[in-house]
Amino acid sequence: MKVEPSVVSVSLFIGVQRKIDCTGLIIHWDDPTGKATVLTCAKLLRIPKSEDRDTYYIVVRLPDGNILLAEEDYVDFCHNIITLKVSSDAKLEPVDLDLPSPEIEEGIEVVSLSRDFHTCSLLEGSRIINIDYPYFGCEQLVSSTCSGSEVGEGGPLITRFGHVCGINFFDGYKSYHPLPISVIRSCLKQWDTHNIVVQPWFGLTLINISELPIDALETMAKVFDVTATATVIK
Repeated sequence: MKVEPSVVSVSLFIGVQRKIDCTGLIIHWDDPTGKATVLTCAKLLRIPKSEDRDTYYIVVRLPDGNILLAEEDYVDFCHNIITLKVSSDAKLEPVDLDLPSPEIEEGIEVVSLSRDFHTCSLLEGSRIINIDYPYFGCEQLVSSTCSGSEVGEGGPLITRFGHVCGINFFDGYKSYHPLPISVIRSCLKQWDTHNIVVQPWFGLTLINISELPIDALETMAKVFDVTATATVIK
């Protein structure tokens, strides 16, 4: 499976100013309508204020440099993913996310892909998967040692055999934390079938604080009173 032609640049504009860049992945093409579906990071829609609604727009830039106007479709702030619809005169090459993909496991070799808005060049980072403590408060995210930048958010993480195994999120420290493709498949299936994705509204998770690395404890101490206690009644 060739993933590279399906990797695109996605940008948010407010007026004539380009405010944010990330990467997207073409996951579907519809011949009758001439529309493609692009999967990317929902951070694009966290930026505009309510008063910017009439002045912001999202564009997708293809590997050949063509720029297409995009419309929001499925927006999921819980999993931080969105899908966009773009119309194209030429058929766009999608990646089939329904194909079997390997489970994300500790130590497997992976490559992160991103697309630069200005040059349209493809950027790659090769490293391994690192199963670690939850990132961004989400146990579904794992970690990789692939280095990158915010431009790569929403871009695919692939195995060395070319299978898409996740979508990357950036942690601000030059590392990517992918959301596994199995989670994304489940969300998109619910959206296609019911036009809604059921989100958890309340829950508690218990972890052994002694198993967390020192840098996580230092961050927690700044936010929480680590001397506080909680009683859980079973």
